[in-house]
Amino acid sequence: MTPFSLVYAREAVLPTEATLTRTIRSEDIQTIRDRALAIRGQAVENIHNKQVIDKKRYDQKHRELHFNIGDTVKVFTPPYTIVGKRGEVDYLVRMGPNKNSKVDIVHVSRILPYHDPWFPTIEDPNGQTNSNPIPT
Repeated sequence: MTPFSLVYAREAVLPTEATLTRTIRSEDIQTIRDRALAIRGQAVENIHNKQVIDKKRYDQKHRELHFNIGDTVKVFTPPYTIVGKRGEVDYLVRMGPNKNSKVDIVHVSRILPYHDPWFPTIEDPNGQTNSNPIPT
């Protein structure tokens, strides 16, 4: 099945295959319509099958991340602070150190957890990590 056959319901005749004394086939319009519907139906089925396979592969490799408000994260650049959450996969991130810095909506796929290199990461007995173990 080719893109040409999806549009015209027949295979393309290439210049190398064409002859000058070609006979014209008289096909019934209903036959052409039926063939076009069958070809397009097959294309829809192929697209659906490919989408199922793609979703399965995405789900196998997808890593689910959750961040809390106040967490320090990297958004491909210096560390920023999570200030809110919008939906399942979008976070509000303050893009600067000041309280009046710009706040952007950032998709979770662009966010990485930030671990301060000056302080070691300590794991508490509950299994939670604290990347800033400064006693308060």
